[in-house]
Amino acid sequence: MSQTYFKNFNIITYANTPALDLTERIIVRNGTQYNPYQYYPLDISDGVRADMISYQNWGDPYASWILYLTNNIIDPYYDFYLTQEQFNEFIKGKYGTTVRAQNTILYYKVDWTDDMPISIAGYNALDAHEMKYYEPNYANGSFIVNYIRKKDDLTVTTNYMLQLTISGNTVAFSNNEVINISYVFGSNGTAQFVAGNSTNIIVQHGVGDAFPAPDNPNANVVIGPNSFCIGVDSGATAAITGYSFVSRNIAIDEEVFWSPVYAYDYEVEKNSGNRIINVMKSNYVPPFANRTANLLSQVIR
Repeated sequence: MSQTYFKNFNIITYANTPALDLTERIIVRNGTQYNPYQYYPLDISDGVRADMISYQNWGDPYASWILYLTNNIIDPYYDFYLTQEQFNEFIKGKYGTTVRAQNTILYYKVDWTDDMPISIAGYNALDAHEMKYYEPNYANGSFIVNYIRKKDDLTVTTNYMLQLTISGNTVAFSNNEVINISYVFGSNGTAQFVAGNSTNIIVQHGVGDAFPAPDNPNANVVIGPNSFCIGVDSGATAAITGYSFVSRNIAIDEEVFWSPVYAYDYEVEKNSGNRIINVMKSNYVPPFANRTANLLSQVIR
């Protein structure tokens, strides 16, 4: 077969130089890769490359582009399943260190996993805005036994954004770095730097005592002479003299229903998902390759 992908692109002139017209693209119809008559799932073993899979299944290592195209893999290096060693290098290159990835929050999601059912009385005792996270569990089609968490994969970009008024800062905070926050002795909170200057900074993804009372009744801490913040990466230190909310996406009494998604866990889950790919059955490969070549060779004006 040996039908390579890029040789089928049109040649155009760019900056007086012949070049492949990479603005054209072929998209596989959504859902077709799950057709059991045309594809079968494959669990990628550690160290197995796309060209090896292509050779083992189709007898042509240069047809690996079909794996990428049919599995919507844009980046053949990092959208393909990574071994543990490759994954560690990826984390280091993207986040700096594993620890930083483990402490960096990307967004928040509703956490409904492994949550115990509550009784009908327990549900009726909830506030109206808490009831939306539950749904009835029926027996015999109509009798409510109890209430269980709704399996809704809702997400928000952050729980809140806070502006801190600071003083005494001589070193700039780093982009997206974790900042340790303490308002009184013994209080601990963290947030991530968004933007700011020597007098005001904006932080998000607050955890623990990252903002004080009275807005946070669970914290019981207030801004005082010993309130300060420290950047984990930059080492920037500043006294905190005031605060105000920029935005708030999750109410305090709803925080129990939400969990932060950390960068490391996100990348682990994504890489684990990349381990299973759909492989086209060999009898469909030649016509697919020829059809792709024909489409790419067409000049669209």
